[in-house]
Parts: sequence; C-alpha cells; structure tokens
Amino acid sequence: IAGAPAAAGRLAAHRVIYDLTLEHVSGGSVMAASGTMSYTVEATCGGWAVQQRLHLTTASRDGGSSDLTSDYATLESLDGRHFVFDMRQGPTGGAREEIKGDAALNQDGAGTASYTLPKASRVALPKGTLFPMHHTAAIVDAAASGQPWISPLLFDGTGVGGALSTFALFGHWGAPSPEPIAPSMAAMASGPVHVSYFGLKPGVSLPDFESIQRYYDNGVADRLHLDFGDFRMQASVRDFHLLPSRPAHCER
Repeated sequence: IAGAPAAAGRLAAHRVIYDLTLEHVSGGSVMAASGTMSYTVEATCGGWAVQQRLHLTTASRDGGSSDLTSDYATLESLDGRHFVFDMRQGPTGGAREEIKGDAALNQDGAGTASYTLPKASRVALPKGTLFPMHHTAAIVDAAASGQPWISPLLFDGTGVGGALSTFALFGHWGAPSPEPIAPSMAAMASGPVHVSYFGLKPGVSLPDFESIQRYYDNGVADRLHLDFGDFRMQASVRDFHLLPSRPAHCER
C-alpha cells in the first residue's frame, strides 16, 4: 500500500495473557464483571498470524448473568493488502455466531471485503482503509513522530458492516516509565494511546468501543483499559513472551 507505515517492519511477534477486572460502571445493568484475554501474534514468511481469545463473565443488577467466549483469528499479509478473518462469539459452551471471510486492498487502500459467514456478501472498503497490524503500525509511527492524533480507517472483520472510523489520541511518547512489560523492552520508546472506534454511519457521534493502552515502539501493548460503553475493564498482564521473529529464510 502506498505510504505503508514504517513501523510495520518493527512489529514484534509475541504472546500476552491479560486478567480482566471491572474498573467502572456507568448506569447500565452490569454490576460485576471479570475475565481473561489472550493475544498472540506470530510472524510468518507472508505476514502475521493473529489469535485472540476473550472470556468474559458479567452479572447484572437484576440477578442475571452471562458467560461469553470470543475467538478471533486473522492472517494479514506483509504488504497490508490481503486479510483473512474468522470470528466466533457467543455463550460459553453454547451456539456461537461466526463472521468469516477475506478482504483485499488496492494500492490506494480501497478494496473489498468478501464474507462467507454469516452469509455470502461483499462490502466496499473506502480509500485509506488499513488492516489491524498496519493500523497498529500507523498509530506507532504517528505517536513516535510527535503527532497529537490520527484518524485512520480500519477493517478488522469483527462485524459485517465493513470498515470502521477510528480516532487515536496520543500522550507523551518517550522512554517507558518504570515496570516495563519485559526487561528486554525497558529502554524502548512507548506512550499512552486512546483509541475510539466508530461505525461508518451518518450521524454517529458516540464510539462503539474505546481502549486506552500503552503502546511500545514494536506494537506491544500493556496497561489496557477496555470501555464497552456501560462498563469499563482493566486488563493486567499475567504473562508475556516475545516470540521468534520472521525466519531468515523468508528474505531469500
């Protein structure tokens, strides 16, 4: 893609497990929530293979409860032009809804998402759309260059409506404060990033979802806060490992 983020070449393969705890409720029915989330990025010769698993348990004020599991897997090409996605979400141990398909972008970032589930359909992606790993790289690049904010389009395959509008607001970018996610990253530049996600519908002013995290220069994130609207969760790192980088033979 023209103008692909330079940080795409620095994104680190890694695995991180977060413990989720309830941080704040804002008038909805949820009164308690807990869970776990795992996130794995593996470097392949062709790009990145990503797997995310979320398990969330909530209890409501009326005595009800829910237990949700979400499995999300993607393949994204190194050049940011091809993307395969599969998301399965629903009650733990019960029937789950699935969103599955692939997407391709032209040189200018416009393209098409082709869904096979929940039904066969095609959605046009606007010029400037980024897939998730390149979206992360764009955020890291902009923060490192001193920009106060950016608003790139994102297609991640988590919904059937096509691309999302995002707004990323940056805090101070520099050497990490004490307690880095790993000793090997203690000297790496990092900073806080607040990202809001909006559907591309006329008149939409409130985000569908928001997150706050500290991003490192290699795309790793810690100190997560996940805002679901009615409640916000804090994600604390339980376990973190850097994984092998892209094999040397891939360059041949």
